[in-house]
Amino acid sequence: MGTTIRVDRSIPGIRVVTEDLPWCHTAAVGVWLAAGSADEGPAEHGAAHFLEHVLFKRTASASGREISERIDLLGGDLNAYTGREHTCYHVHVPAEGLATAVDLLVDVVANGSCTPDDVEVERDVVLDELAGRADDPEDLACELVTAEVLGDDPLGRSIIGTEESVGELDADTLRAFHRRVLRAGEVVVAAAGRVDHDALVRWIADGPLPAAVAAGP
Repeated sequence: MGTTIRVDRSIPGIRVVTEDLPWCHTAAVGVWLAAGSADEGPAEHGAAHFLEHVLFKRTASASGREISERIDLLGGDLNAYTGREHTCYHVHVPAEGLATAVDLLVDVVANGSCTPDDVEVERDVVLDELAGRADDPEDLACELVTAEVLGDDPLGRSIIGTEESVGELDADTLRAFHRRVLRAGEVVVAAAGRVDHDALVRWIADGPLPAAVAAGP
């Protein structure tokens, strides 16, 4: 049984890529933003990773708890990760829940809020994560080698930031960084599994992501 890969660029600033695997009972979708920790300014070290935490707290239309509960009811998983040159927000659900999952995913990416209260809550989470790096010697060793090789280049900095830089990030800085990364380059929406390509393109086109990508600074 074969697979079908399709690419659509009809939405300005957004590329939609799908691989339909018709025998699958689930589907996974990710939104890749063309900016990561290497795109942070001097006063933004750690912002990409911090933002990943905060956007899940709430949007204009749903609280973080509501988002989490709706994904749980679908039997799915919503998560994200930060790289040096990109950030990815992704969801994996049973195929019949894909429309709802995509709606929630793009709402988080396009409309996730950065309130001062949420920033303070997540600051403690990020600082705990930072303190726990010593529990993963392999990751810590890779980070130290990268810093030694690349020196002061932005690619050589820690993705998570430092205790000092994370402590200084505020809601205004994260909101400004969020606006910038949405327009850093072509946004890629990629899906695999039991996926209807045309339906996914339609869901993305009708959702909040195109306006967020096209909006001015």
